[in-house]
Amino acid sequence: MKALWIQGKGILLAPFFLILFVFFVPVSPTLKSVFLIASVICILLTPDYNKHLLYAFNTLWGRAAMGLIAFVIIASFWSEAPYSMRWMVVEKYIKVIYLPILAVGFIHPRVRNLCLNSYLFSIYIICIISILKSKGLWFQGDPGEVFYNHIITGFMVAFGSYIAGLFVFQSKGKLQILYLVLFLLTSYQVLFINTGRTGYVVYFILVTLLILQQLSFKKAGLALILFSGLMTIVYTQSPIMQAGAANLLHDIKSMQQNNENTSLGYRVQFHHYAKTLLATHPIIGIGTGGFKYSFSKDQPVPSWGVELNEPHSQYWMTLAEQGIVGLVFLVLFLGSLFIASFQLTKTKPILLGILAAFTIGAFSDTILCYSPVGFLLIIMSAISLGELIEQRVTKKSEETQLFSVNNLVSAGPIC
Repeated sequence: MKALWIQGKGILLAPFFLILFVFFVPVSPTLKSVFLIASVICILLTPDYNKHLLYAFNTLWGRAAMGLIAFVIIASFWSEAPYSMRWMVVEKYIKVIYLPILAVGFIHPRVRNLCLNSYLFSIYIICIISILKSKGLWFQGDPGEVFYNHIITGFMVAFGSYIAGLFVFQSKGKLQILYLVLFLLTSYQVLFINTGRTGYVVYFILVTLLILQQLSFKKAGLALILFSGLMTIVYTQSPIMQAGAANLLHDIKSMQQNNENTSLGYRVQFHHYAKTLLATHPIIGIGTGGFKYSFSKDQPVPSWGVELNEPHSQYWMTLAEQGIVGLVFLVLFLGSLFIASFQLTKTKPILLGILAAFTIGAFSDTILCYSPVGFLLIIMSAISLGELIEQRVTKKSEETQLFSVNNLVSAGPIC
């Protein structure tokens, strides 16, 4: 009786916690963690969910996720960093383990849809606050920074714009109008308020991907021409975009004049230092946690200071700490998600969108390890891969029904 009670509560509570978890990913790191743990516990304790865990962990993407986190842990054993520093970085990667578990929780299409809309609602709140900050009403500070810094905010709003645009194509009537308004609102935030250049790049890539996925070849070609022209017009009307481009050009000119102490210049120096660390141990890297420790010891960029957690690139972070082998594990993980997308129908654009945004963003930021965007990759991948779990259950149900029918036929008439 107690087992039935727990099962019934788990079936009801897991979707509720998942919806709240997705909502708080862009809004609150504390509440995000609370509802993540609550969701995982409900999934693990509920038979209707946990009976699919073995399958999820044995998929290509499940094994790739486990392989990645396993090598990150193994790499900590040859790191020279203090134990606390090693395990602090390991904890940053632990989120990858949640992918197969959360995918099981998204087995029902309604839960997937509610979670995507929950994310859009949180992005709507971010846009409103951002606009109010830009007008000097109620909130103060950088209008591009809402709950997180301008890089993370810009990335999350750009992805929200992509989801809203996708729903515009998939909806009809009043809902289509609602999603269109949300798409325009998020586009306005990214292009006219957002102060992070990453947001512009991610937005352009995702809208381009959206056009290519949703329109025929001829229509997509025309739409891309119109979109490029529209972006040119937007640039002429957006002081924020113009300032971002001017700052980038200034940084490039400064580097040409041997002044590397700029936003772009610091990134280049961090990447170069990671490259020197890779050269010392190219195959397996210097070990998990080694970048922060080595940077504080060597102080390769005096004007920056002593402390730096990561080299502002997920790829260079992986190469420095886990070497070429670690990069292979990372690529296998991302590649397994890409391969899985070909088995999807309804959620395929979601998975392809987050993969495109992540792989581009990982060049300039360590987003799997040190950014909430890493959780965004895991949660959007889990939402998408929940469709694969659903497909398996449906297929097994159909096979069971077919087997029953065949048995009845072969048994012949009863009388």
